[in-house]
Amino acid sequence: MALRAALYCRLSSSTDTNEPGLDAQETELRQLAADRGWQIVEVIRERESAFRNVGAREGFARLAALVRDDAVDFVAARHPDRFSRDEVESALFRQDLRAHGVTMSTLIGDVNPDSPADALLATMTAGVAQYESALRQQRLLLKHADLARRGQPKGGGSRCYGYENDGSTIRESEAAHLRECAANIITGSSVRSEARRLREAGVTGTGGVRPIEASNLARLLRSARISGRREHHGEITADGSWPGIIDADTSDTLRSLLTPQPKRRYQRRTYMLSGGLVRCGRCGAKMSGRAQERRRYFCAKDRGGCNGTQILADPVEEIVSAAVIALVDSDRLSALTVGDGSELIAELRSLEVRQGVIVAAFARGDVSQSLFDDAAETMGEQRRRVESELSKLNTPDPLAGVDGALAEAWAGLDIDRRGAILKAAIESVVINPQARRGSNKFDTDRVTINWRS
Repeated sequence: MALRAALYCRLSSSTDTNEPGLDAQETELRQLAADRGWQIVEVIRERESAFRNVGAREGFARLAALVRDDAVDFVAARHPDRFSRDEVESALFRQDLRAHGVTMSTLIGDVNPDSPADALLATMTAGVAQYESALRQQRLLLKHADLARRGQPKGGGSRCYGYENDGSTIRESEAAHLRECAANIITGSSVRSEARRLREAGVTGTGGVRPIEASNLARLLRSARISGRREHHGEITADGSWPGIIDADTSDTLRSLLTPQPKRRYQRRTYMLSGGLVRCGRCGAKMSGRAQERRRYFCAKDRGGCNGTQILADPVEEIVSAAVIALVDSDRLSALTVGDGSELIAELRSLEVRQGVIVAAFARGDVSQSLFDDAAETMGEQRRRVESELSKLNTPDPLAGVDGALAEAWAGLDIDRRGAILKAAIESVVINPQARRGSNKFDTDRVTINWRS
């Protein structure tokens, strides 16, 4: 019975000149298999770095799976470093080979995982390969840093949109689109709108087939390259050796507008009347808190509002808080009183009995379909009202733990607790339009409180 073998061919990248191409590697390994009389189970080819992509190579994962499934007797590669350039990954792979009795073969000889000498040689080979890769990467980083410092292009990669293949000559047909997009975005348009406009006009990317996606357009417009400047790790390092499509001032504006902002961490509540309590007197929309120079409540267009009403937050919160405190301390505010709900429970039980009676009458044919539907709808509305009022009684009392006057305890309550008390007391706070344009004095008449009871 012929011994089974899997052939593994790997190239780090299309520019890797230290190793023969994948076709040449496969030819060499097929000749090795023919010389040794192996039955080739599978040929695995991939372009992945064994230094940067440790543990993430699909081809190598497939090879390891064949070993663990006892599907092969030999695994073959041109050189041991084709399998792995990481000491840990290499050791784990040899452990699988040892456990399943599989031999590692290369053009320079076999590595028997049970042999201490072979294991030492494999470890040393992986260590040397890892060192070479790290050294090569360090040289590459230094090279790119030097190119950036001197304003030279980094080279390689696909053609930059707006330039010819030489990277220096402006392709005017594409550059015109970039200038138009830049001008529109600075005056208020969005990247998504500009990408859609280009798509509808039939404008395509560098490949000439696919349209320019919004994400690619944003990346292109915030790149310093189209302003004739060299960028390295997000920082502009020098004027480039190529002409710019847009000027530096335009580029700086675009970079400021289009640079993604870091996600904000959760912040504690800072507006006492947040949660939709403040309403616009013009359009009725919910107003939201916005911090400009001072905290304000604002009727925002992007939240469904009219964009025409705003008011300082501090005086509004002071007015509402004072009114709620005064009514609570004078026992004239019943909305915060939590009852036992006995009357509501009795009403609910009565409704259930009446619903049972009407259902039985309909089943006997004593009432018509229309009468049954009307009665069911009416009692359904009554039941929903009672259940809603009962649910309010089950909410925590916002005044629990407040001993004595609310006015005395107010300063010691956090903003969440104050907001809960206000929400339990009021239905909404309506902000009316400003009567006197240009006045710097706060107009208390603009604030109208709608109480829950």
